[in-house]
Amino acid sequence: MPITREMFATMEQQGCFVGKRVQLIYGEIIEMNAMGPRHWNAIRYLNRHLTAALPAHDVLVQLSVDASEYSQPEPDIMIIHRSTPGPVTTAPLVLEVSDSTLKYDLTKKAQLYAETKVPEYWVIDLQNRATHVHLLPKRGKYTKLRRVQWTTTLNSISIPELSVKLSEVL
Repeated sequence: MPITREMFATMEQQGCFVGKRVQLIYGEIIEMNAMGPRHWNAIRYLNRHLTAALPAHDVLVQLSVDASEYSQPEPDIMIIHRSTPGPVTTAPLVLEVSDSTLKYDLTKKAQLYAETKVPEYWVIDLQNRATHVHLLPKRGKYTKLRRVQWTTTLNSISIPELSVKLSEVL
């Protein structure tokens, strides 16, 4: 039986996940890997840069998205317009920093964010120093994919004022 967000919240309130990092994906409780120093620093530096670059937006770090009745992922970073009411159900841009979860981030997470109608999803691949950009979600899939090296400037489609060269940030 798949677990709903409501059941997941009850389990959390009852202390079922104390000391664990978990998220709900397609009705399944997924335990997240411990965050290594490279992953932690990437989130830290990205948060600092994005917050300074986007004064009209909130840069949210590892906060949940109420994606569906059976999914509540916690992306590494999501950017929302400052006036967006909570709880968040989608965001203009979601970023996952990938050190050891690249395949999962490019498949399950990409599908989930496309179904949630996140217009732009970036997977920052720490091992290969590249970003996988996903655009234009349609019927649960992104229709435009591209891989960008860190030395290339990324220009966001959904947040036009965002331009970043990861080789200068990370």
